[in-house]
Order: sequence, then structure tokens, then C-alpha cells
Amino acid sequence: MNTSQLLFSIALGAVTLVVVGFAIYVVSTTLWGDKWVRRSK
Repeated sequence: MNTSQLLFSIALGAVTLVVVGFAIYVVSTTLWGDKWVRRSK
């Protein structure tokens, strides 16, 4: 594995972590918001 492949895999892993973390954040805030905040129509 050369340097460019190593940097690419690190960047790919970082992007994946950010995307997964953001998805979990959005889902958790949506679920908690729906559970605790009663939206009146």
C-alpha cells in the first residue's frame, strides 16, 4: 500500500464517519423531537 492509497483510505473513512454520524444525529433528533415535542396543528 503506497502513500496515495493510504491517504485515500483515510479520507474515505473520515467521510464515511461524518456521513454516518450526521445520519445518526438527524435520526436521533427527529425521534427525540417527535417523542418530547408535541406539535400542535
